[in-house]
Amino acid sequence: MITIYGVYFLIYLVICFFYAFYIVTNVKSKNKLVDFLVVFWLMTFQIYKTEYVWREFPRLGTFRKFDQFLAWFLLGILLLKFITNEKPLKKTKLLSYEKYFYLYILFSMFVLYLHQFLGNISYSKAISSILLYFAAGSFFFTLSKFMTRELIQAIFKAIVFLGVITSIVSILQFFVDTKLLRLAAYYMAFPGYNRSSGVLMWPYDNGMFLLLAIFVVAYTIKNFRIRVILISLFIFCIVLAFTRGIWIALIAVSLIHGYIYYKVALRKLFIAIPIIAVLTIGIVGAYAIQKDYFSGEAWTERVFADTVTVRMSFYAFVLQAIPGSWLIGYGDVENNEVYFKGMVGAKQGLAWSLGRRGGIHNVILQEAFLKGILSPLFYIIFFMKFFKFSYYQSIYKRSYFYCISSNYTMGYFFYVFSIGCYLLSRSGYLTILFLAMNSGVFHKNLNVTDITTAIDDKNLPKLKLKKIE
Repeated sequence: MITIYGVYFLIYLVICFFYAFYIVTNVKSKNKLVDFLVVFWLMTFQIYKTEYVWREFPRLGTFRKFDQFLAWFLLGILLLKFITNEKPLKKTKLLSYEKYFYLYILFSMFVLYLHQFLGNISYSKAISSILLYFAAGSFFFTLSKFMTRELIQAIFKAIVFLGVITSIVSILQFFVDTKLLRLAAYYMAFPGYNRSSGVLMWPYDNGMFLLLAIFVVAYTIKNFRIRVILISLFIFCIVLAFTRGIWIALIAVSLIHGYIYYKVALRKLFIAIPIIAVLTIGIVGAYAIQKDYFSGEAWTERVFADTVTVRMSFYAFVLQAIPGSWLIGYGDVENNEVYFKGMVGAKQGLAWSLGRRGGIHNVILQEAFLKGILSPLFYIIFFMKFFKFSYYQSIYKRSYFYCISSNYTMGYFFYVFSIGCYLLSRSGYLTILFLAMNSGVFHKNLNVTDITTAIDDKNLPKLKLKKIE
């Protein structure tokens, strides 16, 4: 029997289906099927991953790997076009960040296979992880080949749509019905109120997507009043997520963005500083009010027990353990003696020490612990190369288009230091879409300068452009 919440999920899926079709038709897409699937995936990909929805619609569990299905489907279409010579693949030189992204993917797959061979990880888990990395690499490669102006316009429209929907749901979850379209377990913000996750799985996923929506609205919506209303709505809902890592990411990205693109225009920078200050004070004030006036076991566990001090004990043991297997890591945290002893020493529970919940809570250290020091090295370099590429391209093309992708991945990069896995994170997998977007635009020489606001030459730093790669 479908509950009222199941009906809400069904209504949302139907709305997304028809709106995705409308967007693709409205932008006059040339690859309607591909563009429709990408846009529909963007608006719904987290819904298929949760058992909360499976209880209402058991068959939806079949699509829990929709990310991988889409990657393989796109790869199949591309191979079919290549075999039939309908549209030969154009040979292009890899950009620097693309090289390191592929190195990261291939090295991860190799190390996982090696650990399975050595017995450090189960066969089923190794194969599942290898397929995940293969799908991620395929998704990036194929999506960059299918990237068009029309698909980019459709993606931005979908982001604004989902930003509005998830904001409305976030407010309703926080103040009216916490179970409304809830995709996963909810955690207390303070007594009587739970952290909002909107139509995404976790509060941090919601916050990351709203951070993305802020910059899409800022540079694609021309009406000033609408921009202000939507950005204010998104920032308010980021606060309702009560995720400190996202708050820090938002402030950090805003400051870096302002410094890069507005440091010459002091007047605009002086306007931006009070806005950021007010946002910071509001966030800190909300935190202080909760700390001083609310108490309770759930609140204490969230704010005080799960602090940097506790995580530092994880980091200390991991840093001591890495030299013991610095080249290929330890493979897995489950049934791992080194991990078990380290977490017991850090005074964690049995389930955490056995690797069945929790984790190291730092993506760089977790990559090094599981796969050796080369994996996080490739990971850091490809992100840094992507930021540099996007910055140079935005200045060279006089367009904010490239900074939208860069700001989202930068925000994720800041936040990901407080969680433990890259591609297993829904927000992490979404970064591939934006890596592919910038790659597709560059390699296919697409003219996207009119899709977003042009950068005022007065704001641009005097930059001697070298070879862009």
